[in-house]
Amino acid sequence: MRAAPRFDVAILGGGFSGAALAYHLARRALTGHAIALVDPSPATGLGRAYDEPTGLLLLNVPAARMSIDPAVSLDFAGWWARERGLPVEAIAAEFAPRRDYGRYVAARHAEAVAATRAEVVRTVARAEDVEPVATGFRIALDDGATLEARKVVLALGHGPPMLPAGLDRAALADRLVDPLAPGAIDSVQDGADVLVIGTGLTAVDALTLLDARGHRGRITCLSRHGRWPADHRLPSSVAAQPIDPAQLAASPRSAFRHVRRLAAQALAADGDWRTVIDALRPHTAPTWGAWGTTARRQALRHLRSPWEVHRHRMAPASAAMLERLRARGGFETRAARIVAARPDGDGRIAIEIRPRGADASATIAADAVLVALAAAIPFAQRADPLARALLARGLVRDDPAGFGIDVDDQGRPLGAAGLPTPGLFAIGPLLRARDWETTAVPEIREQAAALAGRLLSG
Repeated sequence: MRAAPRFDVAILGGGFSGAALAYHLARRALTGHAIALVDPSPATGLGRAYDEPTGLLLLNVPAARMSIDPAVSLDFAGWWARERGLPVEAIAAEFAPRRDYGRYVAARHAEAVAATRAEVVRTVARAEDVEPVATGFRIALDDGATLEARKVVLALGHGPPMLPAGLDRAALADRLVDPLAPGAIDSVQDGADVLVIGTGLTAVDALTLLDARGHRGRITCLSRHGRWPADHRLPSSVAAQPIDPAQLAASPRSAFRHVRRLAAQALAADGDWRTVIDALRPHTAPTWGAWGTTARRQALRHLRSPWEVHRHRMAPASAAMLERLRARGGFETRAARIVAARPDGDGRIAIEIRPRGADASATIAADAVLVALAAAIPFAQRADPLARALLARGLVRDDPAGFGIDVDDQGRPLGAAGLPTPGLFAIGPLLRARDWETTAVPEIREQAAALAGRLLSG
């Protein structure tokens, strides 16, 4: 039997998190280092976020802040400017198509691999098991092959969203549409009445795709709070008042009051509340880390929605699209929860909802339901073989607050016994339990740079 290939580091997942880590490892690694990047997609760096063929969906962070390398702030803006034949100053504040950003990440990854002194192997397969062995880990792939590595990094990205309790996927069959799945939006007829579940950035993407196709049917968007993301504006010339970390760390209630007070002061000074929210960026992870499990659960219950609305804002072009839909008519946003949904016998779906603050239910009829929810499923409920294997082996466990896997301060997953497994690390969205904010490029690239140094140091 042929021996399994051996690596110093195996990265499981080839979306942005995995590609960014491989980029930083390739740039720092020495002759003799061997690195594997394992993902079933032949494309590197795209993941679900940037595998977008239409070019219609936009980043929600300006180009100037999207470099894969935190040490080279305008790298992406410069690359995109050259692609468009424009000076970088002309596009630095623009919001690029996600498709273009995916091409940039793939290009930078390829350049780093071509220039590295190490061996970097791209394996197109799905990891299905990680078994601790005396020399590190043995990784089983879905094609029957295995590989071994001294260290393993879980770069698994987002899990699937958890469907509302009233939705039965089996009963509704193909009427439930994932709007970001390749080609899925094409199954929605132009005149169909559509229910979009969610009013966050994924819902904005769904509406963008419907609008681009000239959708003529009625669109109802539903979420428990009925709020849409705020829009980006040009930076205010009025600086925000200094943040007090002690007030943030005291409790979620103290943090909320402090931020609201600073935002009011910014508005009174002819500034913009956005400067306050942006100034919080370096404080979010330390604040989250200072709160205990009870406080974190309170924050998730009461503050997550207003935080998402104000922190994760949409591009100005997306905001204009939303206003156009509102002005056109046949578009409605409702704050409600789903009670039940069933086929109505006429080829449509009857969705029973409970409007926010109401005692009685109401019914919406739709031809298609677009599930545009953020990924928030507990790791223990993920259905992929690797997640099940990691749990079965006791290598990971869910965070007590229900916000990702439990990790220590170095980003090492804690197992069933509450201890890390030497050599096992995580990056990206899996670190939400430690950092809260760990889904955007500016945070993940910092993680990748720091983790690359740690992986190569021992």
